[in-house]
Amino acid sequence: MGVTVTGATGLTLGINPDKSDIIRDLTQLTQVNEVAALRSLANVSDAEISALQNTYGTALAVRMFGVAGIDTLMAQSGGVDQQVTARGKFTVTGTEVEIGSTTATPLDSTITLKGGKQATTVIDGDMGRVNYVANTGDVNYYAAAGNTDFVSGKGHDLIHVLGGADTIYGAAGLATVTGDWNAPGSASGTAQFNGGSVKLRVIDGVTVQDVSNSTISGYGDDDFFGEHNPARYINTIDGGVSDSIYGGNGLFVESVNDSSIRGHAKLTVEGGVSDTIYGNSSLFVDSVSGSTIQGHAKLTVDGGASDTIYGNGSLLVDSVSGSTIQGHAQLTVDGGASDTIYGNGSLLVDSVSDSTIQGHAKLTVDGGASDTIYGKGNLLADSVSDSTIQAQAKLTVSGGSNDTISASHSTHLDDVDASTISVSVHGSLTFIDGSNGISDTVTGSYATIYGTAGLDLTANTGTTATYYASSGNETLDGGLSTGKLYARAGSGNDTLIGGSGYDTLRAGTGDDLFVAGSAQTEFDFIKGKAGGNDIIQDFGKSAGDVVKLSGYDAKTSSIQAMLDNATIAGGNTTVSLTDNTRITFVGVTDLKVQNFKS
Repeated sequence: MGVTVTGATGLTLGINPDKSDIIRDLTQLTQVNEVAALRSLANVSDAEISALQNTYGTALAVRMFGVAGIDTLMAQSGGVDQQVTARGKFTVTGTEVEIGSTTATPLDSTITLKGGKQATTVIDGDMGRVNYVANTGDVNYYAAAGNTDFVSGKGHDLIHVLGGADTIYGAAGLATVTGDWNAPGSASGTAQFNGGSVKLRVIDGVTVQDVSNSTISGYGDDDFFGEHNPARYINTIDGGVSDSIYGGNGLFVESVNDSSIRGHAKLTVEGGVSDTIYGNSSLFVDSVSGSTIQGHAKLTVDGGASDTIYGNGSLLVDSVSGSTIQGHAQLTVDGGASDTIYGNGSLLVDSVSDSTIQGHAKLTVDGGASDTIYGKGNLLADSVSDSTIQAQAKLTVSGGSNDTISASHSTHLDDVDASTISVSVHGSLTFIDGSNGISDTVTGSYATIYGTAGLDLTANTGTTATYYASSGNETLDGGLSTGKLYARAGSGNDTLIGGSGYDTLRAGTGDDLFVAGSAQTEFDFIKGKAGGNDIIQDFGKSAGDVVKLSGYDAKTSSIQAMLDNATIAGGNTTVSLTDNTRITFVGVTDLKVQNFKS
């Protein structure tokens, strides 16, 4: 039997099973596995296969041979019971149908077929356009030649794409498009062909499997069938390589590689490598790597590595690593490492490490280590370590260690701990529960600092700094501060050092060490809130240095009596207050009444 099969690009293959003069003018062989599979087909000899392996072999040639083999198998088995050889409208009455395969010259016509209630296998060898409307019977359709419009029925329809420009409508039932297929009548895997290089449209609830090197457009829109079932409009693309995929409405894409994917409404991409993904509406991406991902509305990215991610609307990124992430509206990043993250709107970053994070509006960073963080709007950083944090507006830092923090406006630091914290603030600063490690540095205009046990803090403030020690032993070094400094010791043994501005150093209930600054320093003792053995160094460094006694009897006669009972030894003077607080003035032996006030 002579068989003519035409491919999507208009190439024609004529096969006679009794001759070996098969096909001319095809390009060099690239699909060895598919050609080798033809050995199982009755109409192609080993000699012809050898000739093909040396001379021919584009994907189109393989498809042509595959369909030719299918035709021959169907004819030899006596299974073909309906043939369409001319243009027109037809009703499918057979179970094995051939379109255009037995014509003397290639069939290039428009044909419309209405399916039946029986299960049907269709071989489409028409170079033109075939419009196929399925009924209730299952259809196994090989769209081998020209362009096919297939409307699914209520059965389970399977469409094998082999080239051309095909449109699949998921009107009812379950419609599946595949590019990997086995020749009918052959053992599984012995005559397998890889489809692809197809321009494919899938509309309203179609599943596409293993279609490669193709352009796939998905549409979910009740304009086609007038139905209002949102689940009907979700198209699923599964597998495939080097595809260009477009989704008009609900689109689900799974495990495609080296592909370009675009969704205009709800788009879900799961798995895949080295993809370029665009979503104009709601976009969910799961476990893609080495990909470029862009969402214009709501975008969710889960997993993946070495991705470039852009979100113009709401953007959620979870557990990506080695990626560049940019969000123009609300952006949430959870997990990941070695990322570069930019947010122009509200930005939340959770547990990322070794990353660069930049937010132009509201920025929240939770967890992470060795990060570089920049915020131009409100910035909240929680439990970050070994990081550089910079904010040009309001900054809040909670937890963390070994950080360098710089802010232009108001800053709130809470419970930062361990090792080294460096803070630079041009506006106001609130520092709560600092570290118990080596040294913290705070630079700013206005600073309010709440200490913690073991805190070693250097304050470099230019306007006003307020420090409240806690229950442990703490050190506040204000020697670099040029503004006013108010420091209050706690219940531990604290060290408070004044700066070059007006300083007030207030005693606590522990044994405290005070060092006067270069400007006027007031040492404040409050009856009932002091009680330790305190030391004052550099008293008198400024002529205005004074000790304020609050709640004590501070009449001139009482102060003079206290001085008369003072102990002078080793060049130091020690006085005792009525609540047993003892104050030692190092290097001072000539205290006077005017050195005290009430």
